Amino acid sequence: MTSQSGRIKKELARKAESTKGETKITKFMRITDLIKAMEPEIKEAMPEVATPERFTRMALSALNTTPKLQKSVPLRL
Repeated sequence: MTSQSGRIKKELARKAESTKGETKITKFMRITDLIKAMEPEIKEAMPEVATPERFTRMALSALNTTPKLQKSVPLRL
């Protein structure tokens, strides 16, 4: 019994280490959290002349200045 719980703990620790810094995207996330969580994917998609940090700042600024965007539902079934 103890060896199995030890294996489970090691597996959980390994999995936690491999997903360190990543945020799981859920359908209940606010759109601001979704944008921040998707920053690595945004970085991959952006051309070299534009930084993903600037894009993220612009998107968050648009959300802050447009109330209808804040009320939008980012993920639907």
